Amino acid sequence: MRRNLTTILQLENGNFVPVRWSDWLKLEVRPEDDFIGTPRSRVRAPRVIIAVNFNKVPLKRPRLTLKHLRERDKHRCACSGRVLSSHECYMGHVVPKSKGGATEWKNVVLAEKRINSIRGNRTLEEAGLELKIKPSGTAVATRSPNPYARLSA
Repeated sequence: MRRNLTTILQLENGNFVPVRWSDWLKLEVRPEDDFIGTPRSRVRAPRVIIAVNFNKVPLKRPRLTLKHLRERDKHRCACSGRVLSSHECYMGHVVPKSKGGATEWKNVVLAEKRINSIRGNRTLEEAGLELKIKPSGTAVATRSPNPYARLSA
C-alpha cells in the first residue's frame, strides 16, 4: 500500500506548515483542536487536507430542466426521433403525471410539442406511440465549477 499521499497543512504561529498524514496521526490533541475519536485514541481533525495524487473532480448532477433534458436527449424527440429546435421542445412524461408519474430523470423525455399535445394525459400505449429514445435515468453529469466549494464550511 502506498503511503504519505496526503499532506495536512497545520497552522503554526500564523503560518501553514505541511505535515505528512502518518506524522499527523502521532500528534497530540491540543485543547483548541477539534478531534475524531477512534477506538484506540483521539486524532486531530485537520482543517486543510492536500491529496497529492487526487485526479478526480467531484461531479455535479444538473437539475432537471428543459435545457439539460435537450442535452441528454441530443435535441431529438423521443417519439419521432426528429431533431427539434428549442421552441418545438417539451418535457414529456413517460408515465403521465395524472397517472402517478413523477417528474424525475427516468420518467421524462424530450418530446415534440405537437405530439405531446395530441397524446394529452394518455399513456404511450393508449395514444399508439412508442419511444424511439428511452430515458436513461440520469442526466449528463458535469464538472463542478468550484470542486472545493462543498468542502469549505
